[in-house]
Amino acid sequence: MVVKHLEQVTEKKCLACNKVFSVTSWYVTRKKFCSKKCYDSWRQNKTYEEIYGPEKAKKRRELLSEGLKRAYRLGLKKPVSLLGRHLSKQAREKMSKAAKTRMLQRKGKTYEQIYGVEKAQKIKEKMSKTQQKMKEKKSEQQKEKWRNPQTKEMMLKRFLSNITKRPTSYETKIINLCEQHSLPFKYVGDGQIWIAYKNPDFIETNGKKLLIEVYDQYWHSEDYEESRGKLFSRFGFKTLFLSQKDLTPVNWQIICLQKIQQFLLESG
Repeated sequence: MVVKHLEQVTEKKCLACNKVFSVTSWYVTRKKFCSKKCYDSWRQNKTYEEIYGPEKAKKRRELLSEGLKRAYRLGLKKPVSLLGRHLSKQAREKMSKAAKTRMLQRKGKTYEQIYGVEKAQKIKEKMSKTQQKMKEKKSEQQKEKWRNPQTKEMMLKRFLSNITKRPTSYETKIINLCEQHSLPFKYVGDGQIWIAYKNPDFIETNGKKLLIEVYDQYWHSEDYEESRGKLFSRFGFKTLFLSQKDLTPVNWQIICLQKIQQFLLESG
């Protein structure tokens, strides 16, 4: 003989629409909404803490985080818990349409307009903290790379080759001038030589510690010549500076040639 257990039916009020609905005794403590539509509307724009409470929300976040980390380590596109679950084409299209609708609704709006002032402030604070942590982590990684002299030199050369076309138009003028008048200077401004992690433009080829720096005053500070000259002098180098004032006049060749020849005479 089969004994059927009679289930008690209780009436409850939906938390979303306040509609009274019937629920069996098995779900009387769990069911709080009359339909999934009401549950989804109530849950929209709420945090885990608001839905589950602080303790349960923390555990849920930890589980999600661990699932994503594990998937990343395994090279998967989604968490391990979702593997093997295949959505129908209709479900995928519905999800895609919903996502596009959300994007269009949010387009051009601020966080305050989307989430409200209080929640927007929390989101911005969290994003700021995350960005700061990422910035500090990246900074530490770069510092670690730069502590290696060989890596530092390689990165400087790469950086120099990427940021500007070398030689510049001014440097090309001095290269041609040195070739025409057999001046003992070689162009090394493309990263061939580094002195205290600074790359001079020209170096003397007969063994003398002489340098020529060609620069545009617009791109450099007022104390550029003084600071750069002191830096190179610490390693025994004398430096001649040629700016755009020397290289732009019609008679720039005479001006620069005289300065270079005088520099060689004074340096012995």
